Amino acid sequence: MNMTARTLRAQRIRQGLKLIVFAFGLPACAQTERVDTPPQIRAFTEENIALCKDAGGTPTLSEYYLTEVGDLNGDGRPDFVTNLAGLDCAGAWTLFCGSAGCLVNVWLSGKEEYFVGWGGHAQAWEMRGKEFVVSLHGQLCSPPRV
Repeated sequence: MNMTARTLRAQRIRQGLKLIVFAFGLPACAQTERVDTPPQIRAFTEENIALCKDAGGTPTLSEYYLTEVGDLNGDGRPDFVTNLAGLDCAGAWTLFCGSAGCLVNVWLSGKEEYFVGWGGHAQAWEMRGKEFVVSLHGQLCSPPRV
């Protein structure tokens, strides 16, 4: 391989690495900057990203982190669910999730701001119409059950 071919190959590798770094950094930035995300949810997200970094992890948000679930409380404004299973913390994987599941919050719109209407660790959640259904760890129930 001559010097020109090596130089050209090195430039292509550097350009490829820049694209990879950009692509991996974009989802976390784009997700946290959603225009319609209420400020209380943005603050909650930023706190958890900071916790991840403080634990030595690298945070990345996925599309599963924040879900608009319609108007659950009938005030005409959208409500949301955050699921920390959608906040990957590479290097500190167990920070947000364990055998009881991950922290899930139902954010309801109030007169002036959003608040947590329900929050707790859940192994899974789903909407059934306007009903929010969670799967809890069996040991959290009395008597224990799933």
